[in-house]
Amino acid sequence: MDGRSSFAQGRSGLPRRSSHVAQLFSLGGFTHQTTKNMNWFKIKTQEGSTDYSYAGSSTHTLDQLVDQAMQGKYIRLDDLVYIVDGDVKEWASWDKRVMPSVVINPKTIINFMQYKTDPRTISK
Repeated sequence: MDGRSSFAQGRSGLPRRSSHVAQLFSLGGFTHQTTKNMNWFKIKTQEGSTDYSYAGSSTHTLDQLVDQAMQGKYIRLDDLVYIVDGDVKEWASWDKRVMPSVVINPKTIINFMQYKTDPRTISK
């Protein structure tokens, strides 16, 4: 396995992987594999007149995320962080009640930006 997600049809018709390497996320009908080879992104969305930015990781490449969004599939980011005045902070310091993951409706995405590496390790 090369670290990228691969899909197989399950009995339900949804893509799946063997249970020990992935979790099925039903909203988008796709699987997400947690590995050490993560890519980091900032995704900007617009809901009504308000825009939001999400910074997190994915096993997918930029091209794969754009392709998923163009196909109308929801985009998942894990290891969410938030950035205030250039300081990168763990999501738990903002909200300890939720898991640091988000699933984004592709209809709301304005743009994707890829970080060179984990933004927690990049100095200002």
